This record gives sequence, C-alpha cells and structure tokens, in this order.
Amino acid sequence: MKWTVAENLADIKLANKKKFQNEILCLTYEVYLLGKSLNLNVTFVRDILNIDDIIFKNLDWLNEKVFQGEVHISIEAHRSYLSALLLHLKVSDEVASKLCLERDPKKFIMLIDAHCIDGYYKAFRFTKYNKINSSNALKVSILRRSNWRNKILSYFLSMMTFLSSSLKLLMINLYEIFSFSAKIVTSEKNETIIIGWGRDFVRYFDSDNDVTSKIKTNSIQNIITRPRKVKGKTFKGDVLIAKETILFRETFGISLGNFSVIKRISILLKYVKESFNFIKDLTRSGHTLGVDLLLYVFYYHRSVVLERELFNLLVTKRTKYLITSDADLPAVRYLLLYGIKKDLKVYSTVHGSTLYDYFGKYFLANYRITNSLCFANGYREGDLYLNQHLLSIEDYIEGNNCIMIATRSNGNHWSNPTFNQIKFYEICNKLASDMPEYRFIIKSHPSSDAYYLYSDIAKYNKNVTHDNSKFDMNNFKSITALLSIGDLPSLIIDAIAYKVPVFYFSGAQNKHQKKYSYGFEDNFLIDSYDELVDSIKNMCMSNMERKKLSTSQYRKTKKITLRKK
Repeated sequence: MKWTVAENLADIKLANKKKFQNEILCLTYEVYLLGKSLNLNVTFVRDILNIDDIIFKNLDWLNEKVFQGEVHISIEAHRSYLSALLLHLKVSDEVASKLCLERDPKKFIMLIDAHCIDGYYKAFRFTKYNKINSSNALKVSILRRSNWRNKILSYFLSMMTFLSSSLKLLMINLYEIFSFSAKIVTSEKNETIIIGWGRDFVRYFDSDNDVTSKIKTNSIQNIITRPRKVKGKTFKGDVLIAKETILFRETFGISLGNFSVIKRISILLKYVKESFNFIKDLTRSGHTLGVDLLLYVFYYHRSVVLERELFNLLVTKRTKYLITSDADLPAVRYLLLYGIKKDLKVYSTVHGSTLYDYFGKYFLANYRITNSLCFANGYREGDLYLNQHLLSIEDYIEGNNCIMIATRSNGNHWSNPTFNQIKFYEICNKLASDMPEYRFIIKSHPSSDAYYLYSDIAKYNKNVTHDNSKFDMNNFKSITALLSIGDLPSLIIDAIAYKVPVFYFSGAQNKHQKKYSYGFEDNFLIDSYDELVDSIKNMCMSNMERKKLSTSQYRKTKKITLRKK
C-alpha cells in the first residue's frame, strides 16, 4: 500500500484537498487529530516507533560528541540553534531508517503541490520571524532510501530549495546595500552599551533605569532592536534604532543599511569568507553537511557578522559594560562571548528556555540581571537582582476557580524534545470532565506551539478555553493557580514570583525532560493524577491555604535557584 508522511497541519490539509486515500503517518498528535477529523487514513508515528527513546539517545550523543574541546567562538555562538537542528536531522534520519523497515520506501509518496519549494523549506521567507522552520528532513531521508525516481526527486528538491533560498538571501542583501536605515553615531564616551531593547528586556523591566540602577556609568549607548515593542518608553543616553530588512515592516535587528556603502561591501565579503570557514569547521568536526546545515550557516551567521561590526563601531577604550537581553540567538551569544574576550563586564537576562538545558553551556555572560527569582542555573557573584513589584495575595479574585495550564514553545521541528502530546491531551480532557465547576485556560506560547491540539481540547470541553495571545502579568489577578503538565514553561517562574500557586504534573513528561531539567521543580511536583485533583480542590477551598502554598513555593524556589554552583 502506498503511504506518505505528514509533518505539519499544512500536509494534512493538502492531503485532504487532494482526496488522498492512502496511509498517512502523522509525526505529531495534533496532525493526527486533524487527519482523523477529516476522515483520512492516518496513523500516529509513535504507535509504530518509540520516538522518545530515539530523541533521548541522540540528545546524549550530541552532548558527548558535539562542541567538545576547543571550538571557535562563532561555533560556540551557534550552539543552541545548531544543536537543535543537528538533533532534528539525526532523529529524522534514524526514524526514516526504521520506518523504511516497517513500510516499503518504494511506495512512499511525497506530498507536494505547485508551491512545493516554499512548502518544502521556508527558511528565507519574508515573514514575522525569519528563522528556519521544520525542514522536512524526514521526508527527504525516506526518499533517499526509496527507488531511483524518488532519490532523484530528493536531490532535485534539495537543489531547488538551496537555489531559491540563496536567491532570497541575495535579494535581501541587494535591497540592504541600496537602502538607508538608522545612522550609527559613535561616541568616545560609550562606557555602557545596551543591545536588545525589544527582546526579553521588555518582559521583565520597565526601563533601562531598572537595568543600570546598580551599575555606575556615565555614558550609555542604547540599541533598540524591536521598536514597536518599546513604544512610549524613554531611554538613557544615545538611542539607535537598528533595523533589519524592512520588508513587511519587520524590525528585528541589524541590517547592512545601518552602515556606509563602502562598509556594507566590506561586511558582505567578511560574511561570505567567515561562512565558508564556518562550514570547514563543521566538516572537520565530522558533520555531514546537507542543505539544512548549509542554509543555516548562510542565514544565521549573517546576523552574527552584522551585530559584531556594529559592536566594534561602538566599543571604545572607555567601554566597560555590555548589557544584552537574551542568551539564545546566535548573534547575541556571539556578542556575549566577544564582549568577554574584549574584557568587558557582560550582563544579560536569562531566556525562559533555560529551564531545560538540553545542550549545555546555555548562559554565557559574566553576570545575570534578573528580577526577584533567579532563573534556574544557580547563583553567581556579581549577579544583579532587581526588585520586582509583586501583587499581594489580597489582590487576587477569590472564588474564581480558574486554573491556567501553561505550555512551552515547541520549537520549529516535529522532533523537538518537548512534552508527550497524547498524554497532555488525555490529561486535559480528563481534568475538564472530572472538574466541571472549574475553568481551565490553556495558555500557549505566542510564537510557536501546538495550537490545533489545544483548540481541539477547548472545542469538546465547555469549561476550557485556549489563549495564544501575549501574556500580561496583571492577568495573574484572575488566576487561582498555574498548572504545567509535563513541561516547564518560563511562565512558572513568573507565577511563583507573583505568588500564584503552581502545580507541576509529571504525567506527560518524557524521560529526556527528567534528565535535562535543573530539578528546581521538585517543590511543586505531583506524580499522581488523584493527588493533583485533590491538591487543586483543597487549595481553591481556602484563600489561607492558597496563600500558605504560594508563599512556601516562593521561598523554596528562591532558596534553590539562588544556590551557589
């Protein structure tokens, strides 16, 4: 029997449009649910293979084999993103190998239409988040194990993908060479450089005064990367609004347009040269470079080179401090390492995804800037702990019986090591059924998450709603408790800081999550479903119990997260 693989919801919708009658192997549970609702012949891949064991094994392999020993600063800067991509490629290849033993690869059909190239790979699309999405690496791996026609198809798709993406990148560079953006003003007085307003700073702090309050500095250069997120805010020192390609009016970073025309050409030449050196370093490390890795290098390393060139223009002999708002993006990670190399005192906020540190060496700065509670990876001498306005327990609405189920961004790959979707689905439905007098809000991540899965739960349960909007901390006033099922979103930290009781149910947790967690969640961990239900009900019955629980969790978490390494 002929078969295919559905990686995302678009695949299922396409199969339905084409009235596909053959077997469809679904890679995520939400894809499987949509396929069932459309009466398609669907099979969930986890019913055939133990995907969790495959992910676990390859995570261990990455931690043992990748980035070991001395690596170049640019390679280290890409650790987080590149490791995730390498994991995806390795898992996809192993799953393809095992699937081809279960299903005849010669009968595999690729789901493509007239827009196959953009549908197959969207790394360079001009959209809100210009980042690499799921690459369909599994489909290509299967094709390469198939008959000669499918093998030719896989190479053709790879070639066309690379050419189309390269063309888009060329168009971006040409556009920026001949465009004008914010003028860079250099100053010999720059003691402090702040890069990143518009990233994570806006989530935790009201102004740069909060950030610089404990740093003695006379001169500040502020670089704003997402101006729309900081409307109405005032900043110290010189302000530079740094814009990326302004197609669709998105402004996410540095562009060639920030520099002089001559400098733009010089930067491009550096970027090309460094990208090829980057590729050489990867191949020396034993990595097989496919289209995915090549596109990754050419796309992401561009931002690294651009931000470094801007940074070099701004750094003077008097510069002492670098403050940035994220430790995840390759360009930001590079600046952290580069600033340390230049003997600057480097401060950074910590992004929420550090609650799991799958790939190690996540936090790079000398010092952290955090509010109220430290994020999960231990105390450092010199860290800045800033006061955060906390709601008092009396500010909350009593008798609301509203439980927020917080989720975490599931990334852009189907193989992302996140929670068990099936168990999450079953647990949420059971909670809604067993506790009809309670309201449940599934708060998904605003940028990437299993939206269809959560909406499907809400569709069949009147006491469940799904909210994927940006979260306002004042919303905690109407929340009785926060529940996490099998995953650790950063919203947990915020809830504890605002004295909202937290329940963490391990029922949908995979074994790699247990291994790579920091373990601070133990003080609110619940393993039994019955215990979870009883705990929520007991807490909701008494505001005193609620206050007692939230205060205890706050004190314990603070003690754990502020521990010395």
